[in-house]
Amino acid sequence: MLEETAVSALTLTLSWTDFYWLLRELETSIQVAERMSDDTLKQWQTYQKRIYAEARALFEQDLTGPNLRPSAGFTERVPWSEVRRRHPQLSQCLTRLKAILQALMAWVQGLPLPAEERDQFSLWASELATLCDVFQVEEDTGDDLIRYAEPSGPGTHPTHESRWSLCATPLQVGPLLAEWLWPRFRSVVLTSATLTYRGRLDFVADRLGLVPSGAEDRETEGTLMTLSIPSPFRWDRQTRLWIPPDMPDPQDPAFMPELQRRTEALIRLVGGGTLVLCTSLQTMQAVAAYLEERLPWKVYRQGHLPRRLLMERFQTDVSSVLVATASFWQGFDVPGEALRCVIIDKLPFEVPSDPVVQARIESIRRTGRDPFYVYQLPKAITLLRQGLGRLIRTQTDMGLMALMDSRVWRRPYGRVILRELRPIPIVRTWEALEQWWRESSAGAG
Repeated sequence: MLEETAVSALTLTLSWTDFYWLLRELETSIQVAERMSDDTLKQWQTYQKRIYAEARALFEQDLTGPNLRPSAGFTERVPWSEVRRRHPQLSQCLTRLKAILQALMAWVQGLPLPAEERDQFSLWASELATLCDVFQVEEDTGDDLIRYAEPSGPGTHPTHESRWSLCATPLQVGPLLAEWLWPRFRSVVLTSATLTYRGRLDFVADRLGLVPSGAEDRETEGTLMTLSIPSPFRWDRQTRLWIPPDMPDPQDPAFMPELQRRTEALIRLVGGGTLVLCTSLQTMQAVAAYLEERLPWKVYRQGHLPRRLLMERFQTDVSSVLVATASFWQGFDVPGEALRCVIIDKLPFEVPSDPVVQARIESIRRTGRDPFYVYQLPKAITLLRQGLGRLIRTQTDMGLMALMDSRVWRRPYGRVILRELRPIPIVRTWEALEQWWRESSAGAG
């Protein structure tokens, strides 16, 4: 989705890797340069050691344990303000890193290096020094940046284990797109099959900094024209969506065993060719491990192979199963027999404790609006449509969909979800699903 792409592009990040590559590039330039005195090389080694020492002290700090969210450990994004309160020495590391970078920039200007290399290094180092300042700012400064720490994998340096990195994400990307992106074009055409909510495009238009037609409270130099075209698919002939009302609540310990059991039954019914979309990495791992032990077909899981290779193998082996999470909810196009079933574990609500989501919820609440119905529910429905939309890609595709979340039948917001999923035919019982599949498969054959 364009909003997520914009968020990713506009998020500021500071990590161990940034410092490592900065020093590595300068090291290469110094090694190939001539007329470097022994004193100069010693000074360079001193700068290297100081930056590496501070970067390690910053990014190797263990944020797990009793000091920070002991119940969950450091497995998700954590507000930077919370980290700073628990580990005040990290702010001191940032202060020292900025000072060393500034001194290094001045020192590099006196080196016998090509002017282009000196300027490029100074620009890079200046950007890192500025980022050090970004994460020294208090949260209530009103700059609309959400600062947080997020876990990271092993660092680039072979002897380094990077535990986390620092990020600053815009509270809203719509105003930034309205200022920087849309004015650059005379006209823009945006298309999607899943972005309407309550029959309108207001939600996505607002998120992207566009202005719905007829909006009189916001100024715009252009005009937003919208057009919603009925789907060309024959939903009643091509698919059924099963939402079992007797599934345990996702918070119930009984949910996972029942999800695994019913997922296996569905895959066996259609004979493989199934994409299982999970809302968390933990669920993906648990479901994939269960299926690998019980199914006679190949089970792929996200992360074991590059994304493109996974798609190619899944499409080639029409009986295989792919268990995945976030990145496969969108941009996964496998028309035809290779994909006969899409299973989603539960409604894809964003985690409310995530710093970015939490900040957006609070921002909406301050305006007097209900963040659940204004933001969380429309966002979940959009993602749900995108996930289910992986199945029917052409007018000849046929298969089953399943959403293993009974909250649709029990919660007030379920009526909104059911309405937004029309005209997909929805069944409540396994018997109805099984009967439709067998009859449709026999007719297709």
